[in-house]
Amino acid sequence: MKGCLVGPEKKCMTHQSDSVSSRFFDPIQTLLPECPHLRQCPTLSDERWIELGVSRVIEAPESGRGFLQNLVSQGQRSPSYTHFFETLKSKRRLNLCDDLNDRVIEEKNPLAQ
Repeated sequence: MKGCLVGPEKKCMTHQSDSVSSRFFDPIQTLLPECPHLRQCPTLSDERWIELGVSRVIEAPESGRGFLQNLVSQGQRSPSYTHFFETLKSKRRLNLCDDLNDRVIEEKNPLAQ
């Protein structure tokens, strides 16, 4: 079923009690609401999509499918494979990513001010 979630229902990483994870993903929670490309997506929120993208880059699995399987094995919420890979083609989400990246650089880089 396209877009369905697999695995137990869990909160987004930014809402976990883990302070390292909270601090790491805090700019997403703080700056994402200001992005003009932000939309409400009931199946895979933009916040969760950004978190998944960042996690995909810094985690060990070599394939996207392996990354999603690891999420489920860790008890985290995961989009279906089809939905995850389809969302990577979204021009709106690419624009959202670019805008969020610029905002994080501007806020966190003292030389950018």
